Amino acid sequence: MLRVQFAKNVPYKVYQLARLSLQGGDLAAHRMSFKLLLAYFQLLCTKASRAHLDLQICPRTNRFQRYFICPHQSRGSWVYCRRFFASDGTFLKGRFIQQLLLAMGINANGNGLVLAWAVVESENEDSWRYFFKHLVRAIPEIEEEATIFISNRDKGLGAADNELGDGIIKAVCAYHLMDNFTTKFSRTLKPLFWSICRANSKARFKALIQELRQINELAAQYLLDAQPKLWAKSHFVRTRFGHNTSNVVESINRVLKLDRELPILQLLDALWNRIMD
Repeated sequence: MLRVQFAKNVPYKVYQLARLSLQGGDLAAHRMSFKLLLAYFQLLCTKASRAHLDLQICPRTNRFQRYFICPHQSRGSWVYCRRFFASDGTFLKGRFIQQLLLAMGINANGNGLVLAWAVVESENEDSWRYFFKHLVRAIPEIEEEATIFISNRDKGLGAADNELGDGIIKAVCAYHLMDNFTTKFSRTLKPLFWSICRANSKARFKALIQELRQINELAAQYLLDAQPKLWAKSHFVRTRFGHNTSNVVESINRVLKLDRELPILQLLDALWNRIMD
């Protein structure tokens, strides 16, 4: 927070030791952070009344379960964004097992734009449904137009993306498909995979698949069974604006590498200030 708000160039470890000293140790700091979440939620509701916020408390245990945030500026920014967004999850490095879910768009200058984020208990179908349900409530224009949505369709994400509505055109992250494909068959097939993925016509795609078939029949059938309309340029119904992977989300995960070590309250506040800045 000092780095974001006051531009103080102090080593990260110094910040960390000061925080732990003030809050009574690492575990105590994380527990205190959860206790303050409701107050932080109420403060955001007051100070950013047009933002779409949701705090979910487990009724059985009265403990934190999920937190969704979408600034109202995200809806205004979407008007000027390409009709494309990607989602992925990443683990947090605190004392409690949690996941950070993100939705990223691309603005007119080609820069990544965080549209919404949530902290959930884990990546599963139910948590992704929760995330997408609130995303379309916060930015309803996403489901009203032919928007490209790209993801790895893993850990329940593929089963939950119908929450985005019928207007969404789904795509599979080609990098994740390539990784699974080359792990299963051979890393030497990576250049041929990308040639197949980026083929400009169905005729070229067919010729390259035939070339792969001569090398490995099972590998060729694997790619055909993976539904080329979800990842192959020659079969995709609309432009993906030059993006055939969900790397736009992976890039922001690297930016948040240190933030992900913070207790949940500091993480959420750091995210808010980074993105609103």
